[in-house]
Amino acid sequence: MIMSRMLAASAALTLLCACGGGGGGSSVMPGGGGGATPAPTQNFSGLSTTPMAIGDTRTFTPSESGYSGAYTAGSSPSGVLAVSPASGNGPFTAHAQTAGTATVSVSDAMGHTSTATVSVGTVGFGALSSAPLALGEQRAFTPSEAAYAGGYTVTSSAPSVIAVSPGSGNGPFTLSGVAPGQATITVADQAGHQASTTLTVGSSSGSTPAPTNAPTAQPSNAPSSAPTSAPTGAPTSAPTNAPSSAPTATPTPTAGIGLSSNTMSIPWAGTASLTATDAGGSAITTSVANPAVATIVSMGGGNYVISGNEPGSTAVTFTDGSGHTAQLNVTVPASPAPAININPTGITNGTTGVGVDAVTLAPTENGYSGTFTGTITNNGVASMTTGPNNTFLVTAVAPGSSIVTVRDANGNSASTGFTAQ
Repeated sequence: MIMSRMLAASAALTLLCACGGGGGGSSVMPGGGGGATPAPTQNFSGLSTTPMAIGDTRTFTPSESGYSGAYTAGSSPSGVLAVSPASGNGPFTAHAQTAGTATVSVSDAMGHTSTATVSVGTVGFGALSSAPLALGEQRAFTPSEAAYAGGYTVTSSAPSVIAVSPGSGNGPFTLSGVAPGQATITVADQAGHQASTTLTVGSSSGSTPAPTNAPTAQPSNAPSSAPTSAPTGAPTSAPTNAPSSAPTATPTPTAGIGLSSNTMSIPWAGTASLTATDAGGSAITTSVANPAVATIVSMGGGNYVISGNEPGSTAVTFTDGSGHTAQLNVTVPASPAPAININPTGITNGTTGVGVDAVTLAPTENGYSGTFTGTITNNGVASMTTGPNNTFLVTAVAPGSSIVTVRDANGNSASTGFTAQ
């Protein structure tokens, strides 16, 4: 009897140890998964990380795939950026209180947390989104500064990547994604204060074509194979026809205009970028066969932005000072229709009058009842004022082409261009 009890106790102890008593044992998540389940990504929709000015506010609404519960939100250190309310489904409001850097955190009920760092100073970037720009995308913002009513100067460290228009004024300013890369945008007031933020422009979906004038083969007089044996005797002198150095293929540039693309499909109410170069270095002019379909605007330095105004096809002709030409064929598909309908009036076949006709934009968007912001590319051609009930009045002040863009608070945008004559 005693022996049988000892054997039973020993078996029980062995079973207890096997069921997880040791610190080196592995744990298994409920549900049969052998590995840790990654935390879902939370999206701080509306919370830009571009600098804020003291007194600025930004609203954001967290979102998380497969999660519909409440969130808790906060900011540290305290006193720089206050976030309210402390919990809920959103929207939450971040209020800039004092200069410094704050980390905003949002947590769901499952213990997943996401953070975003925002700097607060004298000059802010308003509602400028810090998300990467797409090629050809235009993004507008108006700088902010408490108790300041003067103008600003806005510069880009790499205008060939992100172009800024205009360079100075009270805003709004428009950033245009010209080429893939990064650029630092700096806003300075007239009192010596400034703030900077770095933005990225995404890569093009297509590959970069190889230069058409690159040599395709080695020089024809190169030996076809290595010699099979050493020479029987050293030559007394160098052959008179031997090349003094390895031949170098030097392509001769062809006079004329080179385009980064000769065909382009632009979304309806969207924009795209293009680069044009001239071998002779002369100025280039452009003309559009059907301006109702597309409008092209020069951004300087051989960079252009083209808007898809309405479905159809047209040709853009580039001409240099020597009479050389190049053609870009543009197609604007009929679908999908833009989320925002600009509803322009005063534009007839892509044209409007200078100083006489006014273009009215009355944007609408299904399911959206918030406010819109409007910007202009090439402010020297037209000016824009805000009207009642989310409308905008655009007046052409000089001959030329311009593109107007309307954006909602969610980052959706729609553009259309016109030629003033």
